[in-house]
Amino acid sequence: MNFQFTIEQNPLEIQFDAESINEGLKVLLDNESEISRAFDQFSGDSDDESDEQDSGDDKPKKRRRRTKAQKAADDAAEAAAPPVPIEPVEPVTASAPPPVPVPSDGTVAPEIAIPPALQRTAAPPPPPEPVAAPVETLGAKVIDYLKKRAVDDAAKTKWAEWLAASDIVVKGATFDESLAVLQFTDDDKIAPIATALGVQ
Repeated sequence: MNFQFTIEQNPLEIQFDAESINEGLKVLLDNESEISRAFDQFSGDSDDESDEQDSGDDKPKKRRRRTKAQKAADDAAEAAAPPVPIEPVEPVTASAPPPVPVPSDGTVAPEIAIPPALQRTAAPPPPPEPVAAPVETLGAKVIDYLKKRAVDDAAKTKWAEWLAASDIVVKGATFDESLAVLQFTDDDKIAPIATALGVQ
């Protein structure tokens, strides 16, 4: 099988046949200077790409310009190069964690034991005794008595003034404020008004 190679630069076109790609590349490389000279003679044009050569000193760098024929030969050689093989990568699987260390005597390992400062060494205290239900006092009885008789605002005002005159609440307190005070007043202090109201 023959391969046909074509190098074209208007108005010149060069073609040749080779039995393999490697043979064609060899022909291009062996005749690079002649091909470049032919293209330069007919076109007088050169490629814009250039290679920089560093002389190792502070002198200006010399530039070696590549002709289009040289660029075409380099591109053909690069295209004919075999692809780089890529080795398959094995998937990474997560391994199970190691077992928890347990001593041979069956006790808890020190790494997972409760710190001594947090360990409970004494029995918890007993729960508190239940609070007994409150016993109804004279204040509650007097409050119930007054609520039944204070049927309107005028009656509430009259009873509030009467409690203030009995030194149970301060003067000017409303009926509701007076009842709140009676709720927290000792029976000994409420006893006189309870007797006057007939509340036992």
